[in-house]
Amino acid sequence: MLHCGACMKTLLRLLSFFAVATAALAADKPLWMACGPAALVKAVEPLAELRRGEGMEAIISTELPRQAVANASRRPDFLLVVGDDDPKAPVDAPWRVPAAHVEFHRWNPRDRPQFASDFASAGLDRDGLPILAVGRIPARTPEEVQRVVDKILAWEKQPATRASLSLPMWAGDPMYDPKFTEMFMGFFFAQIGKNAPVWLEPWIECGDQKHALCGWPAGQAATFDARTAQGALFAGMMGHGGHDLFCSIPKNGGGYFGYYNADARALTNGAVRPPQVIFACSCGYFDYSRERCLAEELLLAPAGPVLTVAATIESHPLTNFYTATNLLRLLRQADGPIRFGDLWLDAQRSMRRRTDVLLEMMLKGVEGNYGAAMDPQALKQDQCSLYAILGDPATRLHTPRQLTVRVEKSARGHTWEVTPPPGAKSLTVEYRDPEPAFDVRSPGADEATSRALQMKANAALAFRPIPAEGWKGETDKRGVLRFVTEANGELWVAGVEAK
Repeated sequence: MLHCGACMKTLLRLLSFFAVATAALAADKPLWMACGPAALVKAVEPLAELRRGEGMEAIISTELPRQAVANASRRPDFLLVVGDDDPKAPVDAPWRVPAAHVEFHRWNPRDRPQFASDFASAGLDRDGLPILAVGRIPARTPEEVQRVVDKILAWEKQPATRASLSLPMWAGDPMYDPKFTEMFMGFFFAQIGKNAPVWLEPWIECGDQKHALCGWPAGQAATFDARTAQGALFAGMMGHGGHDLFCSIPKNGGGYFGYYNADARALTNGAVRPPQVIFACSCGYFDYSRERCLAEELLLAPAGPVLTVAATIESHPLTNFYTATNLLRLLRQADGPIRFGDLWLDAQRSMRRRTDVLLEMMLKGVEGNYGAAMDPQALKQDQCSLYAILGDPATRLHTPRQLTVRVEKSARGHTWEVTPPPGAKSLTVEYRDPEPAFDVRSPGADEATSRALQMKANAALAFRPIPAEGWKGETDKRGVLRFVTEANGELWVAGVEAK
């Protein structure tokens, strides 16, 4: 009996050891969690299986977000809320998952006193920064959840392509002083050049009717949709907005050319589009009682973006500028695919720390001078939690790996030599003009002329191939040189300014 007792003690020690080792291994994995009503959250099981296959621990809970996070064995890295919110709906509505509400700084006295925030539901630190990446599928039926899950699965299966090195952007008319509008596109391009990785290829549509990149005002939504259908790293909009529209150009007599809920609902055919960030007021107002907001409609559209990000209340140009340029800066540091939620939180953390005195003087009052009520520090704190990620925050961005290249000046121009990554078989070398010139668009230009001008202007922003063989060569081209290869299913890229 003593011998058997010793064996039992040894067995218990081994079981205890394996339990501790298993827990330690689980703690090393990123934790992905989904929570929501049982009837809805069941539909995300295929997505949980995908995350497990990617090396994450995946948990599905039927608790509310705050309780689900509190009861988890450790803090999740990603939280997906499944369900919609409407403060006027019955408390026991089977689809309702209330968001936390945060007191708004109200830099404009007309603003609502509070805004919905899923980031706040999971918790904010003492600086107002989210403690984890949170997203929401704002669905009311299992079929709507399934539609979004299918889109995420389709996106995750898409390989990285050359389109993954591009960023479609739509910059609406600032609608401030006309002199500001005239300067805006120059400022816009300067920020891209200063903050974006040099390998990134921009595609642009704008609200300045004198600029070639404006295109045909009445057709801007269709043109933007046609471009995002071709794929991208992600897409962005920046301008004014409301819960059901992104404003690009004011119409004579009232209203706007831009992007409306009806445009989003029309995205029914084709492949899922890349993530889309909308820097505009209230386009992410997902708890609006009367109808769905633009970001919701885009996410729920079968061929819409796999993920959308937008503000749940009024957003300010100053903090939007900080967040947008931070996103571009962080792309320069990426080395391989990253999760959107990680990128977004890093951009907001950097935004919270940034202070550019000149820009704050210029942008603080563009929305109206409300005196002491407009505090840049309070604007930054609100910015951290007033944007909503609609979709899975663990969604991957196909950011490329960093390719090693050496470029040196030569008598002819520049020589280059690339170190091929393991498994790479061929190299593409391209260049882009250093400072493309754009035509002026007449306000009276017809549709065909306007579209042709926009195509020509964007072609000037695109990279063009240089004949090359092997992994080294020489070129007389000036501007930006881009080197692209593929190895083991990943894109590798390097960009170098050749002056």
